[in-house]
Amino acid sequence: MKILKKNSFKYIYFLLKKLKPLRKLQFFLVVSIMVTTAISEIFSLGSAIPILTLLNDPEMIWEIQLISFISQKLNIYNTNNLIILINIIFLLVVIFSILIKSFNVWIVSQYSAAIGSELSLKAFKNVLHLPYRFHKKKNSSQIISDLTNNLNSTTIALRSFFELISSSIILTGLLFFIVKINFELSSILLIIIFCIYYLIAIFVKPRLLKNSKLAYKLANLQIKTLRDSIYSIKDIIINSNQRTFISKYRTIDIPLRISQANNNFLKLFPKIIVEGSILIILGILVIVILLNNNDNQYSNFAILGALALAVTKILPSIQQIYISWATIKGYDSEIKAVSEIIKKTSQLSNNEISSLVIKTGLSLKNISFRYGYYSKYVLQKINLDIFVGDCLGIKGETGSGKSTLIDIIIGLLKPDYGNILIDDQNLHGTQNNNLSNRWRNQISHVPQDIFLLDASISENIAFGIDKKNIDIDKVQKVAEVAMINSFIESLPKKYETVVGEKGNKLSGGQKQRIAIARALYNDKQVLILDEATSALDKKTERILMNSLKKYLHNSITIIISHNIKTLSYCNRLVEIKDSNLLEINNNNIKKMF
Repeated sequence: MKILKKNSFKYIYFLLKKLKPLRKLQFFLVVSIMVTTAISEIFSLGSAIPILTLLNDPEMIWEIQLISFISQKLNIYNTNNLIILINIIFLLVVIFSILIKSFNVWIVSQYSAAIGSELSLKAFKNVLHLPYRFHKKKNSSQIISDLTNNLNSTTIALRSFFELISSSIILTGLLFFIVKINFELSSILLIIIFCIYYLIAIFVKPRLLKNSKLAYKLANLQIKTLRDSIYSIKDIIINSNQRTFISKYRTIDIPLRISQANNNFLKLFPKIIVEGSILIILGILVIVILLNNNDNQYSNFAILGALALAVTKILPSIQQIYISWATIKGYDSEIKAVSEIIKKTSQLSNNEISSLVIKTGLSLKNISFRYGYYSKYVLQKINLDIFVGDCLGIKGETGSGKSTLIDIIIGLLKPDYGNILIDDQNLHGTQNNNLSNRWRNQISHVPQDIFLLDASISENIAFGIDKKNIDIDKVQKVAEVAMINSFIESLPKKYETVVGEKGNKLSGGQKQRIAIARALYNDKQVLILDEATSALDKKTERILMNSLKKYLHNSITIIISHNIKTLSYCNRLVEIKDSNLLEINNNNIKKMF
């Protein structure tokens, strides 16, 4: 399903269809409150007409049929008593109208927030369950922007959509009432108002969409600049590049703020024009009535007063409809971006993953892979058998495809050609939909670029597990195997020590050993070390590798390294060269070491 050509309101309809059934039912409750608000507005306006009549000629109050009926039922024939009663009714109606309008605003805000939260969670869940290839192609700044700025803008647009519905219902009720006061005069006023707003809408729509696209683009660039600046702060300080990055940020931020300010102006300025036009028209009508100097002058003033009051009631509704429409159009690009994430279907299972016991190992059969249709093949016709108990070393030049091969073995990337067999089962076969998840659940991976949470050491070792469920004895055990326990025990807070953002309070070697302890914590059958000991000195590396060798049994270990000494702990060695894989026989391995 393509939604790229849809307009803003169809995006919103698409998002609302994705809500849970309970949220959809709540929509009808919200609409019923909107209808009640509209009815209260009609009564509020209707109760004001007797007050206006009293101001012009108190005795004319008896000519109003409803008032005459009420006075007869209550046996009220004194004008002063009737005036008091009318004022009490008016005050009660106004108070009720204020309360129901306030509740309507509150319920719309709460409902919009609940929908925004649901969509935010759904979008975040979708992003985490999208294939690794999506994340390889998509810029992380764009994803962060979609899940923060763009989702916030979409929530505002959704609130505006509900406010538009609410104001439309209120306006419909008020229109039915106002035409009954004086059909000809009210029709002229309404036609003028709607024509002004319609012409303004035609004028501002392309500008709103243009500003929306610009703001969307600049907001994404702003996040990218912030991220790049923070991540490279050490180099910025060393090279005194602050001015360059500040200048870059300024060139993004200023036009972003201007585009947002322009859209804000386009939303608000029609109110000034319309209110001014109505005041001019009412002023002209007063002059016309005075010049005619007829016997119905006071009656005309009463009608004019009622119309003026009605206009003050309908103008906020019309203005709110316009502002809501302009807000939705102003966030067109943001709504579209969020819709694109929401519509993506997860290719990873959300269900609990059943265990997989690898009995024999895995086989790569004629694997070929490239990152794009027109790109060069990174790997071609790769054949490799890896058995349980193997410690396989992978060597090759930088950019030869070692990490890509690992991503394919893990199942993060699907080969363009060939098959991966796990105990003779096709990893990506249609008959084994859940095998990829079960296979990944048996892999521990220590990458080149280690990411540590800004949390305690124990939370980083037991990655992804709630703090209350962490087995601290097991954490200490794997820390000992990873040769990091003595360092942790020397710290004042020991395993509760917070490592800082991206582990910036630790050295490179300490981060690597915590990452290895993390890989060991879940007792997986496959351990992959991708340059995982590059920051260690030779002595520490030797002790660590011997410790791992004793700890790991009945498992598969894969080591990627440029350091030939690190690969000496492997019983098998392969090399990637010119997109092909060559296995080095045992005699040649011994000669290399």
